[in-house]
Amino acid sequence: MAYAGTTKRWLYVSTSSLLLAWGADSHTAYAQNAPPRARSAHGNIRPHAARTAPTLKPSAPAVAAAPEKLSVSVARMRHNGQDVAASTTYVSQQELRERNITNTAELGRIAPGVMISQMGQASTSTVITIRGVANLDFSDHQESPNTVYSDGAYISFPGAIGGAMFDLDRVEIERGPQGTTGGRNTTGGSIRLVSAKPTDKLTGYAQASYGSYSTFREEAAVGGPITSTLMARLSFQTTRGNGYIHNTLGGDFGNVREYNARLQFLWRPSRHFEDLINFHGGYVPNVTAGIYAVTPTYLDHSNYGLSTPANNSQFASFCAGAGFGAPAAGSLTCYGGQRPKGYPYTVSSSTPGFFQRQLYGATNTATWRSGKFVLTSISDVFAMRKRYQEDTDGTELSILNYNTNANTWQASQELNLTGHEGRWSWLAGLYYLHINGDYRQGMFGGYPAAWSTDTFYHQNVNTGAVFAQTEYRITPTLTATVGARFTVDSKSIHSLAYCSMSPALCAAGPHSAPTGYQLGGSFTNEDWSGKVGLTWKPIKPVMVYGTISRGTRGVLLEAQTAIVPGATFKNIVVKPEDLWDFETGIKTSWFHHKLDVDVGAFYYDYHNYQAYRLDVLSEALFNASAYSYGGELSLTAHPIKNLSFSVGTSMMHGIVKNVSMPDGVLRNQNMAFAPHWMVNSSLRYEIPVSFGHLFVQGDMSFVDSRYASTVNSPSLQMPSYVLANASTGWNSLNRRWSVTFFVKNIANAFYYTDNVDITGADGSATPSFSTPRWFSGQVRYEF
Repeated sequence: MAYAGTTKRWLYVSTSSLLLAWGADSHTAYAQNAPPRARSAHGNIRPHAARTAPTLKPSAPAVAAAPEKLSVSVARMRHNGQDVAASTTYVSQQELRERNITNTAELGRIAPGVMISQMGQASTSTVITIRGVANLDFSDHQESPNTVYSDGAYISFPGAIGGAMFDLDRVEIERGPQGTTGGRNTTGGSIRLVSAKPTDKLTGYAQASYGSYSTFREEAAVGGPITSTLMARLSFQTTRGNGYIHNTLGGDFGNVREYNARLQFLWRPSRHFEDLINFHGGYVPNVTAGIYAVTPTYLDHSNYGLSTPANNSQFASFCAGAGFGAPAAGSLTCYGGQRPKGYPYTVSSSTPGFFQRQLYGATNTATWRSGKFVLTSISDVFAMRKRYQEDTDGTELSILNYNTNANTWQASQELNLTGHEGRWSWLAGLYYLHINGDYRQGMFGGYPAAWSTDTFYHQNVNTGAVFAQTEYRITPTLTATVGARFTVDSKSIHSLAYCSMSPALCAAGPHSAPTGYQLGGSFTNEDWSGKVGLTWKPIKPVMVYGTISRGTRGVLLEAQTAIVPGATFKNIVVKPEDLWDFETGIKTSWFHHKLDVDVGAFYYDYHNYQAYRLDVLSEALFNASAYSYGGELSLTAHPIKNLSFSVGTSMMHGIVKNVSMPDGVLRNQNMAFAPHWMVNSSLRYEIPVSFGHLFVQGDMSFVDSRYASTVNSPSLQMPSYVLANASTGWNSLNRRWSVTFFVKNIANAFYYTDNVDITGADGSATPSFSTPRWFSGQVRYEF
């Protein structure tokens, strides 16, 4: 792949945007005195939303009795978190650290209505669900309906979302359709990871931890001024640990090796202009991953032919009737395979899987400010190389194994202009995204005979958009919002099939087209997004809002694990999805932020909802009508000095209409990964002592039962669970030093995080499962 060409493209767009902004400011750039050293990290410049640092100083932790108040720039306009007319969750650096949230997969612990799951002890494909909206197709080329931004740059690869979080200033989560204020258009919501920025004072920290399974984690950052106009910050993170799933045949699963780094330079030659360049990369060498808690299943013809957990007699009867023969007693699959003692944390895997990943990129954010408006340019290039393999059958027999490779890059450019005049606040801009990738996904096995299939494919994505949004203050207490976006999405794909067997056996076994079969084409669609809303503030601490939004998600092109025999391009096109969102809510803040309450409710009406199912061994996406409704409640309180607690809950009900069952009957089904109830809570208490502060903290999450597919097979229903965590420790008087002991999953709860039904292949379902109880201790120093 032409990575040199990628670099040239990025340098072209970033340099052009930089020169454009700098040239406009050249008449005053050096006439101004250098900014005084006492200025904050960004002085008076407030670039593009959700992408600027809050007023908090990252190196100065607040006292527990003094609640944090994040001043963020959501929707690319400056706001206090309580002033955003949407259901939102903002988490500061301090709270992330106190709750030991170190990985993106753990963000669901702190945000109502948000679930994040991964497959097979690896970040090969991270599924983000917001209000039941998710992308369950685990192919590497499919974008999520929930956007993730890292320092203003959109991450399109599902295989790059999961991983360690380090040196963050905050995390911002917004629920509902996105697009009228820039970035990638989407129907579900957004997660923005905002790093700590360079400052004009020397700041930093270092921390190290040791935990269960000999897990070492180190993290550090240092930043400060280089000259009077140039600042820098370097941060890094490493994790190393042994596997927590013992393999009796060698190669324990779940070990970790991860290395990440970030280098930022902030140049501020005048009061009116600044440029922030961010180089970042991550590396995961070969780690062992890809094992499941295999469950025997059968097709229940009394229940629409749905896959169902089987007892011994049901399983034996199904396997014999399906032509597999009679399995031995206690088998996990129709071919055999036994549970060792301690299963699933002890397994016998003949083909241990692996995960490898390289991530690297750069983001340039140039901001120019005049008296009446702010112009921001965000130029980004990002690349991923990834390999993953799993032991899908999870037994001592090499029955079924899945693997995937991705070698892909993306480049994006965004320009936006914000301004304020009297009662008007407005934003307008342009957005462009290009994704180019080579991919492979396939299956292989050696029992009862050797076989393999592969799909090699290449996809190009080109997206362009123009957007605008305005807010008008009708009265001192009433504000109207109107926004619109027009997007052109163009995608092309070319796939090539490989199957090691004869065409007849390929079609009969893994349902694959023969070697050399080609499939491809392109699709372009144009669509619009929009938003109208009213915000009413009858008294200062109360805000009531109501919005109507239309969100869109572009066409999807399937790349099946095995190309279906005789498939045409028309068979792999999934029509664009659009969503009407009706929301209302109230946000209140009392007693100088000692009590904050957010309540919101929504109703979603989908057209061409993009739904997911697995047909034998290949992903299958299809369009359907759907609707959902629900709401979220968040409460944060500091009732007395040194005591704080929070609680959040979400309720939702989502239905996909007229889904075809295995026997052909059409039935309404629950949305996948859409639990009716979710609850999270936390409690922290500090005890002042002569040598500092002692503290104790706990948090709890409850997730209701949910299905892992739009086809609600009983074998894919994942039971509800409760996850509890706790910590205790000491902070020094100046809060520079801290020592903390953590316990994750106190009750050693066992629960499923994902599930895939392969009953038609070997008579089983393959759920991913939780990590066991985990102890760790950490020492941290800040300066």
